[in-house]
Amino acid sequence: MKRARLPTMLLAAALPIVLFAAAMTVLFDRQQTRSWEAVMHQATAAARATVDERVTTIRIALETLAISDRSAERRRADFPAQAERMLAMRPDWTALRLSDRDGGTEADVRRGGPDPPRDAGPDGVEAEIAAVFRYGEPRVSGILADPARAEEPVFAVSVPLFGDGGVERVVTAYVRAWTINQALRDQGVSPGWRIAVLDEDGSLVARTLSEDPRDPGIGGPPDATLLDGLRRGLPMFHATNALNESLYVASSVSGLTGWTVALGMPAALVDLPAKRTLSAVVGGGILAVALALGIGWLLARSLMKRSAAERRLLQLELAQASNERTAAILESTSDGVFEVNPGWRIIFINSRARSLLTGGADVTGRLLWDVLPGADTTAFWHEYHRVATDRVPAEFEEFYPALGAWFYVRAFPLPDGGIAVYFQDVTEGRRARDALSDSERRYRFLAESIPQIVWTATPDGGVDYVNGRLKTYLGAKEESFSDGWRWLENLHPDDVESTREAWRNAQTTAGVYEHEHRFRRHDGMFRWHLARALPMLDETGQVVRWFGTSTDIHDQKLQQEALQAARDEAERARGVAEQADLAKSRFLAAASHDLRQPMQSLFLFADSLKAHIADREGADKLLHLRRGLDALKVLLDGLLDISRLDADAVEPTVEDVPLDPLLDQVGSAYAKVAAAKGLSFEIHPCGGTVRTDRTLLSRILNNLLENAVHYTESGRIRIDCRRTGDTVRIEIQDTGMGIPPDHLEDIWKEFHQVGNPERDRNQGLGLGLAIVDRLARLLGHRVEARSALGRGSVFSIELPAGAAVETRGEAPANASAAPPPPAAAAPAGARRYAVLVDDDAIVLLGLQSILRDWGYDVLAAGSTDQALDRLGTSGRRPDIVVADYRLRGGRVGTEAILRIRELFGSDIPGVILTGETGPECARDAAAHGFSVAHKPITSHQLSLAVEKLLSDAAD
Repeated sequence: MKRARLPTMLLAAALPIVLFAAAMTVLFDRQQTRSWEAVMHQATAAARATVDERVTTIRIALETLAISDRSAERRRADFPAQAERMLAMRPDWTALRLSDRDGGTEADVRRGGPDPPRDAGPDGVEAEIAAVFRYGEPRVSGILADPARAEEPVFAVSVPLFGDGGVERVVTAYVRAWTINQALRDQGVSPGWRIAVLDEDGSLVARTLSEDPRDPGIGGPPDATLLDGLRRGLPMFHATNALNESLYVASSVSGLTGWTVALGMPAALVDLPAKRTLSAVVGGGILAVALALGIGWLLARSLMKRSAAERRLLQLELAQASNERTAAILESTSDGVFEVNPGWRIIFINSRARSLLTGGADVTGRLLWDVLPGADTTAFWHEYHRVATDRVPAEFEEFYPALGAWFYVRAFPLPDGGIAVYFQDVTEGRRARDALSDSERRYRFLAESIPQIVWTATPDGGVDYVNGRLKTYLGAKEESFSDGWRWLENLHPDDVESTREAWRNAQTTAGVYEHEHRFRRHDGMFRWHLARALPMLDETGQVVRWFGTSTDIHDQKLQQEALQAARDEAERARGVAEQADLAKSRFLAAASHDLRQPMQSLFLFADSLKAHIADREGADKLLHLRRGLDALKVLLDGLLDISRLDADAVEPTVEDVPLDPLLDQVGSAYAKVAAAKGLSFEIHPCGGTVRTDRTLLSRILNNLLENAVHYTESGRIRIDCRRTGDTVRIEIQDTGMGIPPDHLEDIWKEFHQVGNPERDRNQGLGLGLAIVDRLARLLGHRVEARSALGRGSVFSIELPAGAAVETRGEAPANASAAPPPPAAAAPAGARRYAVLVDDDAIVLLGLQSILRDWGYDVLAAGSTDQALDRLGTSGRRPDIVVADYRLRGGRVGTEAILRIRELFGSDIPGVILTGETGPECARDAAAHGFSVAHKPITSHQLSLAVEKLLSDAAD
């Protein structure tokens, strides 16, 4: 009895141990189940995030395509080209579609092959597009599968295209469902684990079991056990798959797509440890009972304590391992991650988040808003509070001013009331996207704005883009131009080979392509174009694209041909003009010499006659003869001056000329003439110098003063000078008769005179102002006139100011001064000896007569040799030599003077008489220090020249 009671008592003592072990087994099983549930939910969230990220990438690409500041018509016209480029860059896209508000399709661009499957049902693509128009937000469709599996299953992503009136169009991309499978595989899936993605209708979008993009199960329902568990909303449940695998399943619904991501873990991973534990407990219980029978309740109690300690340790280890795995996952991600509790204190922050937000400092335990100062005015504050309050996830992109950076943020509610935030720094991507968008807008604006045809080409020369200018030029044939090398069809047949050769040369050298060819217009006309392209090179120096323009130069070509013809004609005309100028120069030289020679003799003989005419009547006639000769001289000088200026035979010598001495010199010649007419004569100098030719400026002022004195009968004549900055203005003012307004333009013409319709030569010839105008233009000076009829006139000339120069006082010339005493006044026995050399007998005779009248002994010779022979015979050294410049046989007067000097070994003074107006004589005489006198010269002028030379020689 006692033996029976003892086992009973021992069994009764062991029974609590067994029951406790069973209870611990149940608790452990539940704890292990919760641990695996947490792991599965984290893995499911990661898988869902992967799917959302891939869909977000597609949506962002579409939004980039949709963002544009162009007009609706322009965007619709450009959509096919843009879609082609987008499809070329994204192989997982099968088609792009542009829809209008009426449900019509404005553009549908496919990669190739039949249309992608499109479900027109209430939950299909058309419904999603309608929802985008209604709500203005992107939408993602369910799976679109062809029952015949002729095409891969796809899903559609639609984004709005906004205009002035809201959503104007919707852009839809059809994307291979296999891209979701690839994204999940790229994320990495533990062996034996399965992932399935279901759309809102419960149809399979992707599953990791699939090995074929055309998996017949995609688009159909999953296993019924999976659908049943999802409908019941259990956090974790048991289901089977197509392979009849037993799985524990956790799920997560995407707030972005509405899809459900289901993750299945093999049930053996959960059940096997539990079974092993149960077996161990049962065995332990049996062992405990057996041991209880042997050693009693003390050993059983010790065993139970030890077993409890081991279970607690195992739980701690499992929990720690789970936390470590979660922390390791969050630390290894490229996203910044932090979690806050319901009081907004940070309870976890990974290294990436610390690097982005706090410079690496650990801010665990601090308030989130202390770490993010100024966030209360941004979307961070509002979105985080919405997630915490509404317990819904949020996804947004926002700029944080405190860090000067853009962040892409995903926030999720935590079970304890806090939130978890995953974020990325997208500043560079945002800037690149903005820069790319801005660059594309600028490029397209520039390409569409310039008048040339703008195009781009592939490295081999195939054109792949042209601007809108081509449509105007080609008309209906525009499409063929941007199709590889088909643009050669629009070239003139004769230009095709040369164009190809130019392309080959540019491709070989990677240099600039430039070629002219004829390009056919829409009306069939071939017009010349200049095509020019620059290569864009990669880092290895290889051409990746050509950017070019084509400019219509047809009219320019015609103009060049016409211009060349005109140039040829002008060259011929220039030759004729040069011949005419040469003939004119020869005429001027001949006229100057041949007209001045007889006039010179007339002047000399007229002066000689004065001493031989005693009666008054003869003297009056001689006076009239002199006046006629003077008028003829003035006319001849004026005409020849005009001709020399028109023939560019006058070469000015521009220098810094002191102005006051020049004005005094010019004014002194006219002061007495003005006084003789009862006129007041004033000079108001301004000092300094001017940049001009001294002689030509004197001629201008002389002519203006001559004009003022001639047309002024009462009042005054004034020379005024004013300096303004770098300009000096000289004015000749008079109180004469004035000039009618309609004559102010004509007074600068030859022979135009105001108030002399009878052409009375006593009132001048009308050449003075014409010479002034030509001289001013030759010097680059501005001359103008203003006048008030009956009150007088003002003639002004503007000159550039010169640099300061040192000047010497000069006595003003006196044109009316008497000649120096003639040689006849010399004492007896001191008669001067003059040698005359001239090949014109009449001029020679006149010179001999006048010099003898002055008391000179004269040797007259018709040539240099004749003069040397006679001087050699007489042996008398001459006091002066007067020689004509142009002698017979190509000889010149400078040679005669030099030969006579050589004969006597002395620098005998010499005067060159010439009737030529060219610069040759003046240069030749100046080179030897000879004085030059231009024919016709009066006896008074000759006397002054001769006596000045003799006076200088005596000094």
